[in-house]
Amino acid sequence: MKTVFLNAEENRLRAGWRILVLLLTTLMVSLASAYPAKLGWWPSSFTWVAYLSMASAALLAVVAGIDRRRPLQALGFKFGRGGWRDLTLGFLVSLSAMGFMFALSWRCGWVQVDGGPQAGASIAFYASLAGQLAFYSFSVFYEEALCRGYLLRNLYEGFQGRHLGPKAASVIALVVSSLLFGLMHVRNRNATILSFLVLVLLGGLMGWVYLVRGSLAMPIGLHLGWNFAMGTIFGLPVSGVASGTSVFIVREHGPALWTGDGFGPDAGMSGLLALLTVVVILSVGLHGTAGRSQTLFGNINSRRGNQLQEGGE
Repeated sequence: MKTVFLNAEENRLRAGWRILVLLLTTLMVSLASAYPAKLGWWPSSFTWVAYLSMASAALLAVVAGIDRRRPLQALGFKFGRGGWRDLTLGFLVSLSAMGFMFALSWRCGWVQVDGGPQAGASIAFYASLAGQLAFYSFSVFYEEALCRGYLLRNLYEGFQGRHLGPKAASVIALVVSSLLFGLMHVRNRNATILSFLVLVLLGGLMGWVYLVRGSLAMPIGLHLGWNFAMGTIFGLPVSGVASGTSVFIVREHGPALWTGDGFGPDAGMSGLLALLTVVVILSVGLHGTAGRSQTLFGNINSRRGNQLQEGGE
């Protein structure tokens, strides 16, 4: 029996309401994290850290309370031996793609390297690099848990039914969640229409990997490697945020259409090239693995079947 609000077969809110609750919670967290900075209670630079902390806690609370499942497992955090391998491979793939893009930019004279790694770098330098890696990790874990682990999964569960099979539901859920991922960045400094499109495609790529692998491990690795290489290694802006300490000190001279100007490669053809490189590598590397791995819709359908056999959770 199904009602407007509750799916009685699964003993939880229907997917649309679950998504609405999370979006409203995220909006309240955003307002709550920005208000103290306006009152001068903490510096504005701390707002994003506060938001990530509060939003991550809210996401876990929503999953545990409304979805009635173990939060980390429900969001796709599966880090056994295979999970750590996928995370590492994803990181290295993005690192390679960004390296290829940067090398091409340098070869064309569109980027000038003014400084590189130094053997005598101070401890403070390496501590700063580690701090940036930690910050990117926190940010990426939250964005992947929100956009892929929660939104994509619940959209898929909501669309799948008598009129849509798993494949059609996954495509629609992938498109919608990717558009939402792009919209999350439209208010960033120097954002453009092209930056929105590139980020939608990037979100679609990570969502596709999530669907194929049934885990957030590789999407997190891809996303983390993408941001870390772009900002911390090559010193380029990351979605409108200027890099701090970086391995290479660079100056860009190329056309804005290529470099993305102040937004970074995510708003330029260079970002599209890096994205295409990732797609090619993954298409070759993941070819034929979907049948051997535990896919997202395989996990969901198996769980639903168990719930029906047990009479619900």
